[in-house]
Amino acid sequence: MALGWLFIVFLVMTGISIAGVAALFLMKNETVKKYVFIGLVIWGLVIAYLEFTALPVNFTVEKISAVAIGLLGVFGLGIKFMTGHEKAANLLVTLSVLLGMFQLFFG
Repeated sequence: MALGWLFIVFLVMTGISIAGVAALFLMKNETVKKYVFIGLVIWGLVIAYLEFTALPVNFTVEKISAVAIGLLGVFGLGIKFMTGHEKAANLLVTLSVLLGMFQLFFG
């Protein structure tokens, strides 16, 4: 029974990730796009936290890679608001979310 709930949680997480990334690239309203961007940064950090806490203590390399993938979104946030390079920031946040989900599913 618990594996069924876990599968549903993974499907919901995948749906949130795909919908967020699609909204980030397809949205025309800049104000809403900024909130979607910040939401995806937070979502990437949540995914990294889940991956980090799900791994055993002796999986150090995988834990470091989970944190590094989560920090891609934070770097994207810094790039967007400090330099204004929106495409590079969107790419980093998208990589953070998608690689985090990939690592959570297959890692």
